[in-house]
Amino acid sequence: LSGSSAMSIPSPTTNCHLLKQALLISLSVSSLPLVCYAVTLPTMERLVYGGGPTLLHEVLGMIWEKDYSLISLVKTTGDAGGMDTFLMMTFGLFAVVGPVIRSICIILHVLLGLPVAVLADCIEQPRKRTTVRTVLYRLTVAIRSSLLPVIDALGAFCCWEVLIVALLMIQLEMPSITDTIYQDDRCEQADPEHGRTCIEVQFNATDNILVVGIAWVVLIVSSGLAMDLAVDAEEHEPSLNLGGGGEKKRYEFGQPIPQRRSNLNRDRAWIGSSSGRNGRGGDNGGDGTDGDDGDGDEYFSPLQGGGGQENGLEEIVFV
Repeated sequence: LSGSSAMSIPSPTTNCHLLKQALLISLSVSSLPLVCYAVTLPTMERLVYGGGPTLLHEVLGMIWEKDYSLISLVKTTGDAGGMDTFLMMTFGLFAVVGPVIRSICIILHVLLGLPVAVLADCIEQPRKRTTVRTVLYRLTVAIRSSLLPVIDALGAFCCWEVLIVALLMIQLEMPSITDTIYQDDRCEQADPEHGRTCIEVQFNATDNILVVGIAWVVLIVSSGLAMDLAVDAEEHEPSLNLGGGGEKKRYEFGQPIPQRRSNLNRDRAWIGSSSGRNGRGGDNGGDGTDGDDGDGDEYFSPLQGGGGQENGLEEIVFV
């Protein structure tokens, strides 16, 4: 009873693997909508104070305050044209395009895991194994595996952690920098609250910047889980035998020497045994009939005491 109950309880490694898969599925599904929402949500604001902006607002009705999202901020960097277009493209690549494409690749990687599992289950059963399913399995596995280096490389094209730190520095330094651009006593008459300051620009992050931080954490965690699960799959899951010839069994240090018949095929074993009998037959007169009763059609490696064969030795690979 205890043995059967112990067999039914999953190991901690299995539970950890299932937990990682569940987290990866939930995070990857929510990553793309969360990233798209983060890049379109107004997360920054521009505030302008001083005598000059106050006077222009009262006379001409100019509005200086404006909200920015990541997409609108990318457009603003290229409004002047010329070389600013390259600045807009660079900033857009790191702030918008990189995170969106990375989230798309993560979702594709997770979604392709379902057909890979279904096709692998069919291929393991000889009755359900077909050429079409084998080709589809290999193609799906190749596409899914190729997404992993893309996900890893796109991490270098996501600058949200740098952007959050830069916004905090701008929020602290921008008012003191612009406050000293121009000061005059007449500006104090137009805006007594800010004194002699004629213009002061503030660029602040709103509370919505937390959405960008959450989306960045989701991208980082889901990418790490995808890479971790891929490494675990390569280490623990055996490769399927699809008719292309499997890998040779390797000998590991500490294992006993295999006491079994040679793992060579029948033809190579027959060549080795025939050469051994011919050698013994030459010593007895050349007819080669004395050694037939001992070995017969079977070939054994020298490790099993099979005799003086020189060809067809059993291959043991040390790693």
